[in-house]
Amino acid sequence: MHGKKVTAVVALLLMFGFLTACGVSKESTAADKAETQSEAEDAIKGTNSEDGQEPLIDNGLHGECSGSDPRLQSVKVNTNSYKIQVEIPNNNLIQTSDFYGYFIMFTNDAGESWQAGFKNIVNSHETSVGVFDMETSKQNNLGTWNDLVTLQDGTFYALLPNQDIRGTGIKWNATLSIDGRDVATCPADGSDTTLE
Repeated sequence: MHGKKVTAVVALLLMFGFLTACGVSKESTAADKAETQSEAEDAIKGTNSEDGQEPLIDNGLHGECSGSDPRLQSVKVNTNSYKIQVEIPNNNLIQTSDFYGYFIMFTNDAGESWQAGFKNIVNSHETSVGVFDMETSKQNNLGTWNDLVTLQDGTFYALLPNQDIRGTGIKWNATLSIDGRDVATCPADGSDTTLE
């Protein structure tokens, strides 16, 4: 009889332990789901609730400027679906056998800045697209022109996935650099224009 009591007590302890473990598992699963939900919301908003990072710039913003040179006659910038759309006419007027690039500097109302660069090394047929964070000095390489740029009827079109540029009150300006020299700015006077 004593052996049956021990077996019954052991069975009860095992069952109690199993039930307790299930409760912990359910609690940790609920906590995991809450954390996953928070991460998903952060991804949609472009925020990180752990490090207090500002949200990505809003969708539906637009800005344009007139440039200082026919090769940078104008620049249009739009935001849509967390992508930055860039349109620059007269790309076909650029003459170089070495290098040229379009560079757009974005600055938020907190003073944080990023430079989006669209580089074309003509003599080696290499292109690149990236965003450089001026605060952290980190470069986010996003791909090549084959991935993100279209040249059509002399116009440069780019679709930049925005993983970097954050905040509100975004001001911007564009520069055309040829063979290492800045040859044109937009706005023409070198000032900033605003995404609204």
